Amino acid sequence: MGWILSYVFGYCSDYLLRSGKVSVGTSRKIFNSIAHYGPALGLVWLAWVGCDRTQAILALCISVGLNAGVYTGYQVPRNPDSWGNFIKFDKNATLDRSTTLTCRPTTPAP
Repeated sequence: MGWILSYVFGYCSDYLLRSGKVSVGTSRKIFNSIAHYGPALGLVWLAWVGCDRTQAILALCISVGLNAGVYTGYQVPRNPDSWGNFIKFDKNATLDRSTTLTCRPTTPAP
């Protein structure tokens, strides 16, 4: 559910940014709020469903799914925003290298 909604949130975020309706910061705040308040409301709903299994599963799926908004809100690398036009090398290559170096120590953990 989360990966499906991550595509939906990504498309909505791109649409809002390309159309000029919101700024980058506002877009991140909107989707970060969805990612944090949505699951909170879903868990409150879960507390009130009682013994109804269908509503409980639906509440958990929605809670986990709405958490996918964090990928377009909070967990976006902030490096490219601060680089501006002063960098003379490929930003994507640098971002790929930094992501690889950051994730490498956690690979043998499981």
